[in-house]
Amino acid sequence: MTLVDLVGRSGGDSAGLSSLAALLHRCADALRGSCPPPQVAAVREAAAAAQSAAQDLRGLPVPVQPHDVEAVERVLADALRGPLTTLADERTP
Repeated sequence: MTLVDLVGRSGGDSAGLSSLAALLHRCADALRGSCPPPQVAAVREAAAAAQSAAQDLRGLPVPVQPHDVEAVERVLADALRGPLTTLADERTP
């Protein structure tokens, strides 16, 4: 999965990731009270990972090199592994 896969063709940049982070924060707020706390925490952790990746992208030197973006993608994937595992485990009966 790439950043473009995650946020769409027009959003595969820091603005797209910031939008994704904001959406995930709103989702976590909406889930509070109706979902177990570990699930809400996992959504918040995913939001923080997306926001961190957006900041990392903004901090890349210009012109941005593909390997630099790939490094941000790897960090994001690693950061999402825990929250996604928690969410997947919580949904498994």
